[in-house]
Amino acid sequence: MAEEKNFDENKANKMMDLYSRAIAALGVDTMKNLTQLNVLVIGMRGVGVETAKNLVLAGPKGVTIWDPEIAQIVDMGANFYLTPDIIGKVSRAEASVKNLSELNPYVNVTVHNGNLDDEFIQSFGAVVVTKILPKSELFRINQLCRTRKIEDKIAPSPFIMTITHGVTAHCFSDFGDAHIINDPDGEPTKTLVIEDITPEGLATISAKQHGLDDDDPIRLEDLEGCTIEDGQESIEKLNDLEGVKLKRKYEKYERKQGDRVIKGERQIFHKFQIDLSDTEYSWNNLSKWKGGGIVNELKRKSVKNFRSLEESIFNFAHDPFTEFLGPQHPDQGAWEKGAGKTLHLEFQTVLEYQEKYQRWPRLHNTDDGDEFLKLYEEINENNKKLVEEEKKAATVETIDKKRIKAYAWYFETELTGYCAFLGGVAAQEVVKKFGKYTPIQQWLHSDHVQLIGNEIPADALPLN
Repeated sequence: MAEEKNFDENKANKMMDLYSRAIAALGVDTMKNLTQLNVLVIGMRGVGVETAKNLVLAGPKGVTIWDPEIAQIVDMGANFYLTPDIIGKVSRAEASVKNLSELNPYVNVTVHNGNLDDEFIQSFGAVVVTKILPKSELFRINQLCRTRKIEDKIAPSPFIMTITHGVTAHCFSDFGDAHIINDPDGEPTKTLVIEDITPEGLATISAKQHGLDDDDPIRLEDLEGCTIEDGQESIEKLNDLEGVKLKRKYEKYERKQGDRVIKGERQIFHKFQIDLSDTEYSWNNLSKWKGGGIVNELKRKSVKNFRSLEESIFNFAHDPFTEFLGPQHPDQGAWEKGAGKTLHLEFQTVLEYQEKYQRWPRLHNTDDGDEFLKLYEEINENNKKLVEEEKKAATVETIDKKRIKAYAWYFETELTGYCAFLGGVAAQEVVKKFGKYTPIQQWLHSDHVQLIGNEIPADALPLN
């Protein structure tokens, strides 16, 4: 059992000492919320154990791991907690729980050996899937996360899927229909000292540049006003007022270039207009500024809309870039050449493959590779018909047979590098549940097809 938590930012104790660096990175509020979160991790191969390890170190209330499959010798290649003496005797989850529990005394790490029934799934504040499951099961778990309720109010659990097959990886995040982001980047906010404010609300600051954008929300403090005249309000009413925004200030200029006169506008970086249009005040009825004043940058709140896994298999795009280029791929050159769409179709195809054959593609099996390629081509053609009907779907014009066959040949394998990468991504996505930092929206596909050849190696033989 985990030690009792006593999260109090105003007191010095072992727990606060342990989490001091995390608090510095995430903030007190996010860390406090995280210590009350229970997370389910499905799968305990390489990605699963990396994800669970990172989550336990992050410090949620509890991490439950689920993987009833008996540990095999092949699993030792990616799950660093497995040892030869437990192979064939206990499940992957049971073999990993002890070591995971020792990472953080304040996190309750448990194994679930039962079924993933509806009530069980919805008892968690976040669910991470790290092993491929049949299409219907993935859709069911995702929908349960989206429809989770607390006291009859919809309270979606983030559904995060991070899986790797050979030299390919897929990431998917779903935070519900309307996820609120309070701090999109985690960067410190700016604080500026006011040197002057004109009667029209044009502010001059002591810094050379304010570094803010139009309509950025700001909070004013410590403004001092002159004597109030008839019909006026004190400018001090603006202190801590909500709805105050900033407008950049520009000036016109003229300069000669030979016989020509060039006219234009340029920004004045140390001045800006204080915009009161969203408040009850206007500069016409405020007293004059006397002195003092601090400008505090506020983070813009935003709402991100996420689609279900079932819908986003077809409707994957959230912006013009992904509409045109396909789901994101970290290799910019590969992404521009359509790798995102190719890998997205691979994921769609493998789900249909399992549904058709009731198994996944087998390691180094040329027949499975040929069948997978054939099904891929069929799905691509069907998707093209959907697009012709003005529906959403991923399609490719040129089929990269090497990429697609390699996906099937090495589907059963995990590379430790990808496991470490995806484990970090999954744990970070869980932390974003509380509105700090921007989640992946929604797909990220990656591969390194250059690591493998065009044929199955002749000496690739199984051990034992």
